[in-house]
Amino acid sequence: METINKNILAKSIAKQLGIKAATIRNVIDSFLDQIREEYRKGNRIELREFGTFYAYNRKPRSYKTFDLKETKKMAAKKILKFKCSRHLHLNG
Repeated sequence: METINKNILAKSIAKQLGIKAATIRNVIDSFLDQIREEYRKGNRIELREFGTFYAYNRKPRSYKTFDLKETKKMAAKKILKFKCSRHLHLNG
């Protein structure tokens, strides 16, 4: 299995559509910026046949350090989660 980064993705889409890769990179950057902005607002981003990005409030919790054997507290925080649609699942 191979890792595909933004540059490779942009080149692939550019080749497929016959558009410059730099233009596609700008579109991808704008898309990701928009997702970040909506996440900061606490909005849910749903992309049909792809998946849903949503903010999740993780509860505060405690953990134990291995070296000092101390119990410490971790603050609550907001994290971004992604749930893929059933169309995106890789079956077989």
